[in-house]
Amino acid sequence: MLWKMRQLVIENELAPLLFEKIAQTLAESFQVNLELKRIDSVHIESNMASLGRIGVFSKTIYNFLRNLKRHHSDLLAKLPTDLVEKHLKKS
Repeated sequence: MLWKMRQLVIENELAPLLFEKIAQTLAESFQVNLELKRIDSVHIESNMASLGRIGVFSKTIYNFLRNLKRHHSDLLAKLPTDLVEKHLKKS
């Protein structure tokens, strides 16, 4: 059922509308100004359609660990080696 709904959203190009509505609701709840939309929000919208939840989650972990390695390698060293190797095998 979930995959069918996802497919219908994509086929009917409803993802931008849903994303905007959800963003508005969250912004109102947390009192965030949507006029200051970050550029990475655009990437999230497009990645949600092409990667799916697991893909977005995996890519987010990879990018986080990659940036941690670049800017805070001392903190990266404190993480379990198998976790880091599993997600940074692309580099």
